[in-house]
Amino acid sequence: MNFYDYGIAKAKNPNFDDENCFYLHPDQIERVQHEAGNEVRTTVLTSDKQLREEIKQDGGNHTPISVHGGPSIFHQDDGHNRIREIIALGINQVKCIMSDFKSKEDRKWKMLNDNIYPAHTEATTSDIANTLVSAIKDDFVLGSDFASIEKEDILELLRAKIPKKRFHGNAENSIVKKVVEELASGNKKYLNYGSKEDAAKKFSDINPWGLKVNKSGDESKDKNGQVWAVYFAGTEVWINQNGVHGCLRKKGKAMDKNLDIKTLLVGYDEKIVNSNGDLDNFREKQIKAATIVNENPFLKGKLYDRYVALPQVLIGIKKEDTNKLVKNLDI
Repeated sequence: MNFYDYGIAKAKNPNFDDENCFYLHPDQIERVQHEAGNEVRTTVLTSDKQLREEIKQDGGNHTPISVHGGPSIFHQDDGHNRIREIIALGINQVKCIMSDFKSKEDRKWKMLNDNIYPAHTEATTSDIANTLVSAIKDDFVLGSDFASIEKEDILELLRAKIPKKRFHGNAENSIVKKVVEELASGNKKYLNYGSKEDAAKKFSDINPWGLKVNKSGDESKDKNGQVWAVYFAGTEVWINQNGVHGCLRKKGKAMDKNLDIKTLLVGYDEKIVNSNGDLDNFREKQIKAATIVNENPFLKGKLYDRYVALPQVLIGIKKEDTNKLVKNLDI
């Protein structure tokens, strides 16, 4: 359930909470199906500081999440972000409401329409296109002969299944175009690290060298005794600007103290919009940017010593192992 619909429901029925809401311990909610986040989202957040602060101030989730099943174990239908932050805060109860979907397909459309309102992070055109692709390929809403599907069929489906919003003609064309392009490859989902601290935690958990860092710029000694300063680059621009300043200071201080410190650049697309889903190309651009910095004739040696990339493709043709770094090369 979203904030907007919840407000309408309470306005219509002042006793809505007493009649419909109940509380569960997080352990009573089976979340395996949604560990990768909302089914209709193309991007999964690892954290949301603003949402966490709101839940902290309220002592729990203001808007109930939707679940089904019971009576002892329930299955989550929405509210992945809310449950994640509730658990992070150590809160032991989740405000819930029973779902009312009639089928797997119906559940999918309800989740998408819950994300249409701008009261929350609004569903992107990629989210909408991805849901349409899933409905067409997984639920066969337009039949099993995908080759015979026309653009007009997709447009009609879009208008019928998302009645809460009317799209401008250009927006409709953009969504339909995305669907046509993605029908050949299928659904997509990406992991988006909510902060550099989240990226640092993931790196510390999966890197093969035993490096442990809490934030960008932290130093750590690997299994062989080499000290590394680890920096997290969410954009190509960061490598050319902030990274240069940080690494220059770090290596300058190391030289003054006659210390051997190498720099490790950890790349990831912080919004999954810089790459437009083409993470291979995005990473190559980051590597090229770091290489160009290293070739600066005014530098005394390399500024960046190694580049690695965090896994981000959860669903797609090039699905990545979330327990392994994707790239690993000396620059």
